[in-house]
Amino acid sequence: TYDKGDGLPTLECSGGCQPAGCVTEDGRLWFPTSKGLVVVNPGEVRINRLPPPVVIEDILIDGTRPVPGDRPLRIPPGHNRLEFRYTGLSLVAPEKVRFEYRLEGLDQEWIDAGTRRSANYSYVPPGRYTFHVAACNNDGIWNDTGASLTFVILPHFWQTWWFRSLNIVLLALVISGTVWSATRRRMRWRLERLE
Repeated sequence: TYDKGDGLPTLECSGGCQPAGCVTEDGRLWFPTSKGLVVVNPGEVRINRLPPPVVIEDILIDGTRPVPGDRPLRIPPGHNRLEFRYTGLSLVAPEKVRFEYRLEGLDQEWIDAGTRRSANYSYVPPGRYTFHVAACNNDGIWNDTGASLTFVILPHFWQTWWFRSLNIVLLALVISGTVWSATRRRMRWRLERLE
C-alpha cells in the first residue's frame, strides 16, 4: 500500500529477529526498515476522493500521428494498426493512477491496463468504433465518465457491401448461366438422339 512516494525511506521492511510490524495501544502501526523505524497513524490517513480527469492525448495510426480533421476521425483504407495514448491527471500520486479501456465495436469487456498509458491494437477491421478509457486515483476512486474518441476505418473497395453484393449477383449469374447452358446441351443431345 505504501511506497517511497508516501514517505517510506526504503521498500524493504524486515525485522530480522523482530516482528515485521506491531500495533501500539494508541492504534499506530510501527514497521522496522533497513533505514530505521516507520510509524503510520491510520487515524490521520486521508483518502483522495477526487477522481482523476482522463484525457486521450494521441492516436497513432501505423506508428504515425494522424492529421487533425473531421470528427469522427476518418482513417483511410489499409491503416489498421492503432495506438491510443491517454493519461489521468492526478497531482497526489500520478504514478499510481490506474486505467481500463475498451474499443466499442471490437472489445466485449473492459481491459485492465494497470498504470500503462497506452493501448495497442494490431488489426482493426473497417468499421465505426469508439475508444473509451477510464481511470482511478491512488485510493481507487474511479472517474467512470472517462474520455472517448469516435473514429471510422474506411474499407478498401473490395470490402464494401456493394462490392460483395455485386459478387453475389455475378456468382448467381454465372451459376444460372452454367445451369442454363448445361440444360440446353442436354436437351440438344436428347434431340440429336431422337433424330
